[in-house]
Amino acid sequence: MHGGDYYLSELYRNNKFQSNKGLDFSVNLNPLGPDSLLRETYLESVKYIDCYPDINCTALKEKLADKWRIPKEWIYITSGASEGFMAIANGRCYKEAFLIAPSFVGYRYALDSSNSMVTYSSYNNIINNLASSSMEKSPQSLWIANPNNPDGKILETEYTESIYRLAKEKKMDVIVDECFLTLAGRNDLSVINLMREKPSEYSHLICVRSFTKTYAMANLRVGYFVCTDKKLGECIAKKLPEWNVSGVSLNCAEKMLDKDEYLTKARQLIDSERERISDALKKKGFEVFPSSANFIMFRGNTGLKEKLLERGIMIRDCSDFEGLGTGYYRIAVRNSGENDFLIKALDG
Repeated sequence: MHGGDYYLSELYRNNKFQSNKGLDFSVNLNPLGPDSLLRETYLESVKYIDCYPDINCTALKEKLADKWRIPKEWIYITSGASEGFMAIANGRCYKEAFLIAPSFVGYRYALDSSNSMVTYSSYNNIINNLASSSMEKSPQSLWIANPNNPDGKILETEYTESIYRLAKEKKMDVIVDECFLTLAGRNDLSVINLMREKPSEYSHLICVRSFTKTYAMANLRVGYFVCTDKKLGECIAKKLPEWNVSGVSLNCAEKMLDKDEYLTKARQLIDSERERISDALKKKGFEVFPSSANFIMFRGNTGLKEKLLERGIMIRDCSDFEGLGTGYYRIAVRNSGENDFLIKALDG
């Protein structure tokens, strides 16, 4: 269901692929890797491993509130974005949900846990579908991502606003996954900006974010969701366990919020390398889908994932995404040398 599943493969079990020897292009982390401050904070935090973490995650909430210029009461800390999706699905118990095809399979996983019926639409048809009279008995929620996963499609604010207005007319919650928006360098498009300006108007908008990809700290599991409506937010938060995020993870996330120069350097690398990889893939005859994110979706021959795995390279097979089939793949944008290794491997 996810990238980063090298440990599930037969090649891994036979020691032909190891995470410290192979190159994992199936997970879309910051290509700079963990910053030195993250490593230092982790080691320092281990000193307090016998202490309970702050059950309210106060320090991180306050820092995020300052960053986004919103009340800390709007912010709910989760163990990665996935826990946020699960809490939303089970807190709201939607009878039916509206998803985009293709989109992150984790939404469906969360909705299945609450026995929600799922309806799909393409981005090209979503406005028409929401405006259609046939949707008078509409789903209770709409789940979208900006940028979208797996294709990296970006949504401009005007488009997102149009979607929200139509969904609001049908009394739908709108869940917006922005886990990759910071690395895309487009926080100006965040729906949190709309929520800050008109909190009552966007009371059924839920924004989900994660530190995982942005700061290359997937193993630490920290995310959050933002909701302006107290009743809605608390309904979801009741599905979160107590002490759901470790003190080590909270400290690391808090410290990394100060690393603006790290993010600037990462975005510059992503932009240049994404264009270079896309051009190389096109020259090799692959169909490449335009992306604004730190990953690229392309279409190639069936069996490409297995072929590359033999060479110590893991890519994401996208055949389990709704609307896609065999031959669709997603790769992360990594550093220049690693990307060269992938490009060369595709020649064989």
